[in-house]
Amino acid sequence: MVAGMLSAIQDFAGDSFQMNADAAPDEFRIGEVQVWIAPGHSAYLAAVIRGSPPHKLRTMLEQTIERVHVLKGDSLATFDGDAVPFEPLRESLEECLRSQYK
Repeated sequence: MVAGMLSAIQDFAGDSFQMNADAAPDEFRIGEVQVWIAPGHSAYLAAVIRGSPPHKLRTMLEQTIERVHVLKGDSLATFDGDAVPFEPLRESLEECLRSQYK
């Protein structure tokens, strides 16, 4: 669902603002929720955020999606909906799940 939305936003930006077809948003906001997107060659990693996130979260997302591509690039290229090949990356992806309260 999120991938479809990102594609629609990308198409809209390209059509409306004559942007490069490869251009993709790196963040957007819906009400009080913001979404940061770390693009990769074959996949995106998105974080849904409430509040003010630390800047280091963006770096973590970028490093994680890069790691996913390095370790599982072949699985991404042939992805058929089965998440089992990505199970070894669970720990890396779960490190991106954060809750912080003041």
